[in-house]
Amino acid sequence: MITRLFVKRAPLCMRAFAATESVTIKVDGKSITIPKGMMLADAIRKAGTKVPTMCYHPDLPTSGGLCRVCLVESAKSPGYPIVSCRTPVEEGMDILTQGTKMKEYRQANLAMMVSQHPNECLSCPSSTNCKTQTLASNLNAGQCGFDKATPPKNSNTYDKTTAIERDNDKCINCDICVHTCKLQGLNALGFYNEGGHVVQSMGMLDESECVQCGQCINRCPTGAITEKSEIRQVLDAIGDQSKTVVFQMAPSIRVAIAEEFGFKPGEKIFKNEIATALRKLGPNVVTLDTNFSADLTIIEEGHELIERLYRAVTGKKLLGDDHMPTELPMLTSCCPGWIIFMEKNYPDMLSHLSTCKSPQGMLGALIKGYWAKKVKKVDPKDVVSVSIMPCTAKKAEKERPQLRGDEGFKDVDYVLTTRELAKMLKQSNIDLGKVEPTPFDAVMSEGTGAAVIFGVTGGVMEAALRTAYEVITGREVPFKSLNIEPVRGMEGIREAGIKLENV
Repeated sequence: MITRLFVKRAPLCMRAFAATESVTIKVDGKSITIPKGMMLADAIRKAGTKVPTMCYHPDLPTSGGLCRVCLVESAKSPGYPIVSCRTPVEEGMDILTQGTKMKEYRQANLAMMVSQHPNECLSCPSSTNCKTQTLASNLNAGQCGFDKATPPKNSNTYDKTTAIERDNDKCINCDICVHTCKLQGLNALGFYNEGGHVVQSMGMLDESECVQCGQCINRCPTGAITEKSEIRQVLDAIGDQSKTVVFQMAPSIRVAIAEEFGFKPGEKIFKNEIATALRKLGPNVVTLDTNFSADLTIIEEGHELIERLYRAVTGKKLLGDDHMPTELPMLTSCCPGWIIFMEKNYPDMLSHLSTCKSPQGMLGALIKGYWAKKVKKVDPKDVVSVSIMPCTAKKAEKERPQLRGDEGFKDVDYVLTTRELAKMLKQSNIDLGKVEPTPFDAVMSEGTGAAVIFGVTGGVMEAALRTAYEVITGREVPFKSLNIEPVRGMEGIREAGIKLENV
């Protein structure tokens, strides 16, 4: 096994390097010039060479160095492993990635991890979309003979208290989930080193800081963290011909779903193809577009903002009841992860949140309370409302008591993520890239550009500002193509001022 190992720990300032200075290195004989401070693993990929990684993610400044499957060597000191995901590049490096010893080391280290992994790949929610499974196949880890070197974990420690499920037996303690959570500004997950490096929840997830955003699921390399799947329940509902299954779909799904069917990110946008695919599941399926209720949200939030501003300026009531919150600034309420964050961390500021439901909640209420009774003319109990949403926190949102109608029915019965939609279609032998587009059902499926920009960071408040400005002044906002660019983007806190003149 490995007897000597070089690991050069890069300071955080180097992991988030500024591209002001360059260095030239060789990777398998190919010279490349790259920013100083870049991690060697990233430089190797930039050179067009693949080196496996398990515990490293380029967005996470302190990840990497634990699994040792990214080992390479220097042509100047052959045979001595270098941990490429924790080593910053230096001028004149001459790196070899394909040496026999390094291949053996990478294979052996992965095989040792896999030997402790539960042998349940076929039933795992992450099967066929699992980094561990892919690397084990690519590196032929099974030939190492380590399958019985260490007994598989069998602690039966599951956390199913939220829409995010955690299976500790599948965890390889890579820390990616911990650092991803910290990147979100949260500490729902952590690790300790008592008797070995171990990742743990800070209590059960429902009691921790977790807001159920699901970013840890996106990056977990083993399937230790997954969303609570509702595919079976949805398919069972479609199979019950006494039920009408009404799908609503968030706008961002049309972009993200393509990757699950082999397209590159941003290469293909599916919309009406999804409507066709859903109808193929059964004759009792109806498809609606959440853009419709996103517009409703904007109308409601825009007028609520106007009401709060009016009361603050005049001290008088324009609309609404005497007990509605009037605090400023008003914060949007469309994101359930954001709502959970506020409830857990700033309960004293909840009155600043808009009282409006999210687009999912509004359309769910309309499906059961209006569409079922007035359009379909059926009992709401015979309608199954299914949302296709980009975020696992939407699963938590549907369980809120505020998302129940007067008759006690849930406004939204099930929520599928983009991953679940793809799995459900593949399970039904439907290739989204090969279906013809057909429109969504006509009732409650139209939408405007204000609804579409919900997918942009800052887009919800931007749309509310557009509405409020035009209602108050009778004019469109004075920005090119109505785009209030200053409130968009992800560069920390964004600030903009809009004058309400001649009102």
